[in-house]
Amino acid sequence: MIEQLRAQLGPAALVTGAEMHGYLQEWRGTYTSDALAVVLPGSVADVQTIVRLASEHDVSLVPQGGNTGLVGGAVANPTQLIVNLTRLNRIRSLDRDNASMLVEAGCTLDIARQAAAAEGLLLALDLSSAGSCQIGGNVSTNAGGVNVLRYGSIRQQVLGLEVVTASGDVFDATQALRKNNSGYDLKQLFIGAEGTLGIVTAVHLCLFAQPQQRTVMWVSVPDVQAVVHCFGLLRERFSGNVSAFELIPDIAVQFVTQHMSGMRRVSDARGVHALIELHDVSPDARPLQGVVAHMAAQYPAFDAVIATSEAQAQMMWGLRHHISDAQRCEGASVKHDIALPISQIAPFIESVLPEIERLVTGIRPVIFGHIGDGNLHFNLSQPVGVAADAFRAHTVALNDLVNNAVIAYGGTVSAEHGIGLQKRAWLERQVGGSGVAMMRAIKQALDPEHRFNPGKIL
Repeated sequence: MIEQLRAQLGPAALVTGAEMHGYLQEWRGTYTSDALAVVLPGSVADVQTIVRLASEHDVSLVPQGGNTGLVGGAVANPTQLIVNLTRLNRIRSLDRDNASMLVEAGCTLDIARQAAAAEGLLLALDLSSAGSCQIGGNVSTNAGGVNVLRYGSIRQQVLGLEVVTASGDVFDATQALRKNNSGYDLKQLFIGAEGTLGIVTAVHLCLFAQPQQRTVMWVSVPDVQAVVHCFGLLRERFSGNVSAFELIPDIAVQFVTQHMSGMRRVSDARGVHALIELHDVSPDARPLQGVVAHMAAQYPAFDAVIATSEAQAQMMWGLRHHISDAQRCEGASVKHDIALPISQIAPFIESVLPEIERLVTGIRPVIFGHIGDGNLHFNLSQPVGVAADAFRAHTVALNDLVNNAVIAYGGTVSAEHGIGLQKRAWLERQVGGSGVAMMRAIKQALDPEHRFNPGKIL
C-alpha cells in the first residue's frame, strides 16, 4: 500500500521510519503513536485515493490536524496510517458580502483568522493553540475557546463542510447558506465526530463584523461564587456583548509570572480572578461602572483593572493563555475538561476539593476556564516534594472522583476536547445506553468497515 501511495501521490506525500517522530507525539505527552506511515495529501483527490487504497488493503486511517489534541484522538498503532492534513491548507475563497470563507482542513486557525481580519472581518474561534491547531481538527472536536459566550462553539460557526466518506466519494455540503432546511443537517454529524465518520477536507465558516470597541477587564474577588455573581450581573446588563469571561485562580497567576518570560501581575490583589472581554462596550459606560460599584460594595476585597492600552490587554490575556505551559513547568498534572451548569460551579468545587485533598495531601488545584459557558479546566498539579510518578499513581482514583462528581452535579466529563481514547469508559455514563446505541448505528451506517479512527469515542 505504501508503494502504491508513493507512486500515486508522489514521494513528498509519504513519511516513514524515524522521520515520523514529529507526528507521533501528542502535545501533552500522554499518548504516543507508532504508525505504519504518515501520508500528507495535497488535494481532495489525494484523500480519495488514500481512502480507496485503505479499503483495498484493509488498513485503518487516523485523521490528524495540528496534533494539538489532548485526549488521544489522533493516536495510531503500527497497522494504521496517519492522514495528516497539513498540506491541504488553502483558503479557497472569502466572500466579504456574505461574511463567509471556505478554508481547507489543514489551514491553521491563526492563518484563517488573519485572512478574515485582512478583509475587516472576524473569525470568532479563538484558542491558545491557534498557531498550530488546524481548522479540520477544530471542526472534528467541535472546538470552543474563549469566545463561545458571544459567538458559540465552532458548531455554530460552520455553514458547510466537504468530507471524504468511507466509499472514497466526496460529500460536498459547502454552500454558504445560513438557512437550509433540505432534510437532515448532515454536516452536523461530522462536527465533533473526531474523524470517526469521514475525513473533513474543507470548511465553510461564517464570519462576523470586527468589534468597534473592545474593553478588557481584570477583576479579583474572594471566591468562585463571587465570580459567578459578577458574571450574572454582566450578562444581565450586556447580554451578547460579553465575549469572554475566564476564571483564573491565583495559583495560575503565580505559575505564569514565575515561569513565563515577560509576564507580570495585573494587580496585587489575590483571591480568585476573572478576565472579562466586552465587545462594543465603552470602559466608562454607566452600566459597567454600576457593576463595578455593586461588586465593590458587596465584596470589600473586590478589585478591578480595566486595560487602558492594547499592551495591557495583551498582558491580561497572556496570563490566561500561558496557564497550561506554566503548569507543565510545575511537574506532573492530572487534567479534566468538564462543564457544569453555571449555578453548580461553586457548589461542585466546594464539595470536591476536600475529597481530592484527602486523597492526595498537598495537591495543588489549578481550576480555570470559560466560566461563562460552564467549562472548567479542572487541573491538579503534583504536590511540592512528591515525585511525578508517585503522583501519577493516583490518576485513576482522581479521575473517578472528579468525573463521578461532575455527572452527579449534572455536568459533562468532556466539554470541548472530545472523547478520544481517554474518556471512552465514561461515554455511556454520560449519554446513556440508548445514546451509545445510536452513535454505534451512525458509525455503522457511515463507516461500515470501521476504517476511520477505530477505537476513538466508541
